[in-house]
Amino acid sequence: GIDAIMSNIEHSLGRLLYTTGDVAGAVRFFLGLLRGSTGNPSRTSSSPSTGNDGENKLPYTDKVYLDDFRVAYAHFKETSPESKQLNDLKLPFTFCITQQTQLRLAGDMQDRASGVWESREESWKSFSKSLGRTEGLSASGKASVNEVFWVDLVLRNPLNTEINLSNVTVTVQECSAQDLSSPTSFVEVEVINDIVLGAKELRTVPISIQSSRATSLVVTHATYDFLSLLSSAEPLTSRGRRLHDTVAQRLQPTYAPDVTIKVEIEDSDQKLLVDFVGDEQLVLAQGERKELKLWLSNSGGRPIKEIWIAAGSEDEIWLGQDEDSDGTGITASTEVIQSRNSLESRKPSCIPLELDPGESVEYPIQLHAEAIGSQELNLLLVYRESEKDRFRSARVTRYYSVF
Repeated sequence: GIDAIMSNIEHSLGRLLYTTGDVAGAVRFFLGLLRGSTGNPSRTSSSPSTGNDGENKLPYTDKVYLDDFRVAYAHFKETSPESKQLNDLKLPFTFCITQQTQLRLAGDMQDRASGVWESREESWKSFSKSLGRTEGLSASGKASVNEVFWVDLVLRNPLNTEINLSNVTVTVQECSAQDLSSPTSFVEVEVINDIVLGAKELRTVPISIQSSRATSLVVTHATYDFLSLLSSAEPLTSRGRRLHDTVAQRLQPTYAPDVTIKVEIEDSDQKLLVDFVGDEQLVLAQGERKELKLWLSNSGGRPIKEIWIAAGSEDEIWLGQDEDSDGTGITASTEVIQSRNSLESRKPSCIPLELDPGESVEYPIQLHAEAIGSQELNLLLVYRESEKDRFRSARVTRYYSVF
């Protein structure tokens, strides 16, 4: 089509500019051609295609244009390091999918869309209300001082050729800062030296973050060096949802405020760390009962005197040692299984433990494997020091398979 013809003409002009000494002009031509050859970034096919826009895309054109851009821009930076001719040079495409990029705290699953933790929290709140308690549960989604959390960057290569991004990281600022460009010295942000993305590849890249003081942070941009040459920054703000509450909003497109990635950092005066002992692959036969051990540690500065555990209604777990075991790991040939014979959801159970600051223990639980297939055991642990305190929560997940 006409676009393919124009691209060939512009490519020839770019090479002519390069050979005649106008390297800066050639760089702009080659970078613009990359936009023309990729078209709609959501198209994942690398085969030649002709769309309604008349583009005739060939899988090798991006590689040709990219190689020419790399050579020309590297030559320009080497021969004219002080020149400001290309200071305004920007990529005509983006790599970050902001709608899918998200915050992930310690204990969170990679995919938070399932709503499993919201279900566990609602189960606990209902149970706590049934006991007449009014202390409430502190809002989840907070990180503690000196605790590592992550921003999962979702990157997609819109080109039909392999590229590399170096110095990949994110920009983090205090929400209360007057100047969002000011440095945040108390926040440590991971920088990934190099990432190679194949043609049209989609990948999630976790960036770790750690704050040494309590504050509110906002993640504003993703930054990287395209081909280790061109420094680029992409905003991580996505447009808010479309509003339909009023007649005016329905007639005139109106949107909620932009969505930003924010995180609250709280003091670690009371913090329960929880994990399963051992990370080996767990494969169970249907009906098998397996003892697992939870590792519990009080990393805060105050004692923890009350701990509860909330599981899913489909999870069959019991707390403590296996009473039918003789201590050798062999279960008795006969056993009695007790059931409440009720459709009511499983209620949270209290773990009879108290932890002083810095104390760690291993606590056994019994898992009964029933449903066949790949399974997840998602446990919400709720804890506090005394009856006057609000409850806080910790999360832990164990994957297993049943055959």
